[in-house]
Amino acid sequence: MSQEQYRKALRHERKREKLPRRRTCAFCGETDIRALQASDGAVLCADCRLALSGRSPFERHHPAGKRNDPFTVKMPANEHGIFNDMQNDWPPRTLMNPKRSPLLRQAGSHRAALDTLLRQVEIQREWATLKEDLEEFCRLKIGEDWCREFEMFRKEKQG
Repeated sequence: MSQEQYRKALRHERKREKLPRRRTCAFCGETDIRALQASDGAVLCADCRLALSGRSPFERHHPAGKRNDPFTVKMPANEHGIFNDMQNDWPPRTLMNPKRSPLLRQAGSHRAALDTLLRQVEIQREWATLKEDLEEFCRLKIGEDWCREFEMFRKEKQG
């Protein structure tokens, strides 16, 4: 296990210890530990916590790190938490850029691009798994010919 993987695992374990045993948002069912927070004894995701307090569930994120670039993007609070967690895996000197190094500023931009790609890989994997599970559900509940029956249904519906 690399030092980066160890730090990430330790960070996530510390977060799990702060949350009750059931680590799912009480309102929307979000399960990504990076988006969850303990709030008055309940587990809420960042989106729901903000919405319940009457605030916008969107936040501004500094993709390259606040100390590297003032540029921000508006994103859902859950995604902001996930991207912030990903930034915690960066070399601390790149994220903090104490001397405002232009090379570290550029490194922050590269790491932001990598984080975006890594997040897309996570999302695509989740979608692939969801569709595989849905196919199995349809096959078990409807039958082996569920796909042909669905196509006939769609043709009938179209007229």
